[in-house]
Amino acid sequence: MTGHPPRRCGGAAAVPHRPHPGPGAACVVAARGGRRWSAGPPLRGRTPAAALRCCRHQAGWAAAGGGLLAGAAVVLGAGGSAASRSVARCAPRRRRCRVRIPLAAAVEAAGETADAAGAGASKAQLLKRLKDRKAGWDGMVGAAAALCKGHLLEEAWEYRDAMNALSKRRAWSEALALWDEMFWIGIPAEAADYMMAITACARGRNWQLALQLMEEARGRGVSPDARTYTSVISACKDSGQWQQALSILREMEDCTVNPDRIAYNAAIGACEKGQQWEPAEQLLEEMERWGVAPDLVTCSALISACGWARQWERALVHLRYAWLNKLRPDLVAYTAVIGACAKAGQWERALALFQETRWKGMGQNVRTYNAVLTACAQAGRLDVAGLILSELLDTPMKPTVHTYNAMLTACVDTGRWELALEFLEEMRTFALEPGGASYGAAAEACRRAGQHEAAQALQQQLEAWPLAA
Repeated sequence: MTGHPPRRCGGAAAVPHRPHPGPGAACVVAARGGRRWSAGPPLRGRTPAAALRCCRHQAGWAAAGGGLLAGAAVVLGAGGSAASRSVARCAPRRRRCRVRIPLAAAVEAAGETADAAGAGASKAQLLKRLKDRKAGWDGMVGAAAALCKGHLLEEAWEYRDAMNALSKRRAWSEALALWDEMFWIGIPAEAADYMMAITACARGRNWQLALQLMEEARGRGVSPDARTYTSVISACKDSGQWQQALSILREMEDCTVNPDRIAYNAAIGACEKGQQWEPAEQLLEEMERWGVAPDLVTCSALISACGWARQWERALVHLRYAWLNKLRPDLVAYTAVIGACAKAGQWERALALFQETRWKGMGQNVRTYNAVLTACAQAGRLDVAGLILSELLDTPMKPTVHTYNAMLTACVDTGRWELALEFLEEMRTFALEPGGASYGAAAEACRRAGQHEAAQALQQQLEAWPLAA
């Protein structure tokens, strides 16, 4: 999309990115558990950085800085810079990363798994296990825990390789644990590292941490790309943070990162989750204004947003819009419109749409049946709902608790208490356990019909249901 005018980003001022310490310094970031730094070999002129390896995780930073380096009459040369950086890393100080991820707690919680995975396994084997899907989830998590617990990773590329493997397998918390350790030992993060960590937070639905990392990345002169922004918007959507999702979308535009269809769909989906149909429609207008073509996902989210707000006419408009734009609405879109009609009490319109799905050969699923059943039941049309239920039972599909709850609701409004009791028994024939709503509706049907003993018995079951559950 090229229609967006350039805008000045309102983020934090760019901070020059620190150069990578390079391979000379990489060798000093690896302190291994179990080694005794004080019992190490004498410092050789050619290995000042290597001699500090055992100090980092053994609280030997003071001796490393004050004893080894000061007492060694050697010319450090190129290795000296690595050694001095290692001392700086070992010294207790406030970490540069402003976001703390509880790596130690995660490793401790996975202690037995880490021990089992790491027993006799080399670093290369553990890294390979991260990528091997045959190892299963437990094998992958155990390998990641073993790498962290043993502090086996040394080089920046090893951390990135491991984090990338974990992210691809959706092990977001484990990927972030390695990110935390990489920052802790002082390996400078590059743009790709930030993007990976932010995406891991977002896909793990930790939108607050994702936003913190985005702020830190901008402070270090790293500008998030469109994919990263979209991941954070999706995280806000999944967490019901529709206002935050819209704010991030606006930030994209301010930073001259043009939102694409995926970003808009994520923002509209956030409005859907927040039951905000008007902002969702405004986003559709904005998409059309900037030449971003909507797709079926866009229309389905808009329909659902209108449905939650009982705006069934607007939901129907978006359904017709999809047909006019040759997007071919599917059964999911129709089910959303039927649900909107059900919420607004438009049972006849819902039934007409249900029939339309048949004429168009879309097939059926139990959710569509439940939506039209709910529309008829809430309107008190037990006769029509009964016909639809009979049709559902003649298909290979299995009814759900929601199916029978809709029928029980119709029994309340029509006073059919005997039928309500029959529905409760019928649920059990399908191995469906009646819930609190089921018992409550049946009890209300009996109460309205003057069947107080039956209502009392159902009320007792209703009160005992949370304990049984």
